[in-house]
Amino acid sequence: MDELAQDITWHTSLPEPLYRVIGRVAHSSALLDAMLGEFAETLAGGVEAWVFVSGQNTEWLIQTCRTLLKITDPYNDSFTVDFHADILRNLDRANSLRVLRNRVVHGTWSNVPFAEEPISRPWGSTADSDRVYWVSRDRQRRSFEEQAMTVADVDRLADEFDRVTASTIRIYRAFSPHEPDWPPFRRWRDLGFGDDASADLDDADPH
Repeated sequence: MDELAQDITWHTSLPEPLYRVIGRVAHSSALLDAMLGEFAETLAGGVEAWVFVSGQNTEWLIQTCRTLLKITDPYNDSFTVDFHADILRNLDRANSLRVLRNRVVHGTWSNVPFAEEPISRPWGSTADSDRVYWVSRDRQRRSFEEQAMTVADVDRLADEFDRVTASTIRIYRAFSPHEPDWPPFRRWRDLGFGDDASADLDDADPH
């Protein structure tokens, strides 16, 4: 820490385990974005779609995948009803995780709560034995929001992102099997999202 940072009187450092799991969330979320981008390109049916997909945020990618699936296959000619339902369920799940991701990665952390009614933990209770922290993120035109979270909660958030990514790839590959080096998702096997990746999704949505 340099001299300027040492002059700061408020607490700017977090416990190392918390830094580690926040980093996991950022990386797992980035992998989800990359996967959604490839999926959107595939649904668009053209190699030039990357021009529009590249650099877009998670919310845009989720909505674009929803829209493309609807407008390119309105009568389930290309994909089954179950395929549509499973993909849309994953996109809904990804959107819920996105909101929690934004709070975890872009929020500020504290050892004590400041909000009068903080949001409860996404998984578990503050009565559990795990050390509880509070993360807040000021939102324009919204009241101050603060949520209780543990290191285990943040770690699980990264796991949930990975599950959605793996599940979406598995759904597509089950419907349209192809060689691993063919698009889409040609690079995912090396990243641990192969055919044996977990496809289980937790039913409980985070707050």
